[in-house]
Amino acid sequence: HTNIKNLFYTACHPEFRNRWQKGIKAVHDVDHKLPGIGNRYRYELEKGERMVYVSSFAYNPDESIVLTETDANKKSSLHFFMEKMD
Repeated sequence: HTNIKNLFYTACHPEFRNRWQKGIKAVHDVDHKLPGIGNRYRYELEKGERMVYVSSFAYNPDESIVLTETDANKKSSLHFFMEKMD
């Protein structure tokens, strides 16, 4: 149990990603401390590495928060949808 802002902070800040997302060993080269469109970072994966950037971002903590990461080659995206619950 947590509030949406705490969930957002943990999920959307790449420096914490290796603590909860399977397959990520570490995160490097985070270019900005606040998440937002255009932020870039590099994931050190169990099977190589991947450069990603934030391609979409919507922040409305009274209802929902959405973050989309796209790999640098634009071949895949990862979408995080967080909705406030009672």
